[in-house]
Amino acid sequence: MGVAEDIAPSVISMFPNPTHSTFTLTLPPTAGSCTLRIHDITGRQVGLRCTYHVGDAPVDVEALPAGLYFVEVNIHGKTEVIKLVKQ
Repeated sequence: MGVAEDIAPSVISMFPNPTHSTFTLTLPPTAGSCTLRIHDITGRQVGLRCTYHVGDAPVDVEALPAGLYFVEVNIHGKTEVIKLVKQ
C-alpha cells in the first residue's frame, strides 16, 4: 500500500468511526468522485469500491470482522489513508 502523493490533511472525513456496519465519507466539493480501497492490518486488500461520489450511500463493512482497517481514498491521483475501527 504505497502513497505517491498525499491529499491535504483534513480534506476528507469519515464517520462514524468506530463503526459496526457502515461508514460515510465527506469529500471536498472539487472531488466529484474517488476510489476506495480497504486494507486489513497486514496490508491485504479486503474491500474495493471503484467509484464513490459525493452524497453516495454509506460504505458497507458489516461483513468484515472486528478490527483495525485502513481506508485508502484516491482523488485525482492523490491518496489519503484513514484508520477505521470496525467493532
